[in-house]
Amino acid sequence: MSRPACLIFSNYLMRPTDGGPSGFLAQNLSGHKSLYYHLGQSHGEPPRSRWQRLRQGYLGYDRVSALKKIGLAVDTHWGTWVLAARHTFKREGAGDYSCIWFHDIWTMAACLDMLRPGQKVILQSHCPELPSEEAASLGIKSADVQWAREAQQRAFGRADVVIFPNAGARSIYDCLLKPNVRVEYLLSGCQGLKPGCQLPFDPRNVYYLYLGRRNAIKGFDIIFDAFQQAYQQDDSLRLLLVGGGEEVQHPGVIDLGRSEEPARWISNCDYFINANRQSYFDLSVMEALSIGTPLIVACTNGHQFYAELFSPGIVALPQAESSSLAEAMLKNRVKRSKNIQAVTANQRIFDELLSSQQYRLRLGQMLQRLTTT
Repeated sequence: MSRPACLIFSNYLMRPTDGGPSGFLAQNLSGHKSLYYHLGQSHGEPPRSRWQRLRQGYLGYDRVSALKKIGLAVDTHWGTWVLAARHTFKREGAGDYSCIWFHDIWTMAACLDMLRPGQKVILQSHCPELPSEEAASLGIKSADVQWAREAQQRAFGRADVVIFPNAGARSIYDCLLKPNVRVEYLLSGCQGLKPGCQLPFDPRNVYYLYLGRRNAIKGFDIIFDAFQQAYQQDDSLRLLLVGGGEEVQHPGVIDLGRSEEPARWISNCDYFINANRQSYFDLSVMEALSIGTPLIVACTNGHQFYAELFSPGIVALPQAESSSLAEAMLKNRVKRSKNIQAVTANQRIFDELLSSQQYRLRLGQMLQRLTTT
């Protein structure tokens, strides 16, 4: 079989439980082949042993000069990441493909000088906010945040095609889109979860699950405030927290910390809650749909998609706001086992629209158009 026209560039570990492009590619493309794309692999940073450094020196590699070439200091937060991208670009022979697809702006910015003139570039950024804003939230030094601002401008400026899951997600990035760029909408997908074992939850309680980072963009404070309001009116409610962050101790809250088995909790809770202040298209929400878990979701940006489905299994809120979320919790206290219509409807949505199989079909059709025109 001849080589596909498009390299989907990977600078990631590609673990299915990762967020962002790493988990997205692992779930949807890892282990699959296509006539239209090749999924690359990460080759890590260039070798660092004394002998390997000497050998690489003869081949033109030097860490300091490589970082300087792309405008970064040797102590940059992005050092390992961007040098791994450049090393992977060479090892994958990325310059030989007629089309290359990047899934983040940092990787693409690191490789801009190695792209061939006329090489078609596709860019898909998965951040729920501008990448530079995400960088600033990490608390890294200002020089690296400024580099991220410049990197996103350069990456979007070079892209021939920019991909979003839907028009709602595009609104996050409108300020970076050049007038003549081609925008394509490709609905995301994921692997379906397999229900975890039945956990001995108290049948007298109603369990809501929050899964993810405990930060402002994900609306964690909104969810916690909403639960406190609802709990004051009904102390049989429980809020399960899964994910890293400072431990929460509050009546009715069960802080489970990090977990590599999200299916265990998603399949046992009564409702999955998502209240992002800004949304791209969360993997965890699709995973919840795959096993039918009823959703209470703030339909911000890319999650406007869910408001348009009119599913009995989706409680769609127009915005991320604590009082309306608290009200939604109090109005939705049906145990999962008695909410079969909602569960079945959500599983149908996943099977028909959001499975990794459906995503790969859409991806192949889109790349067939993009690489032959």
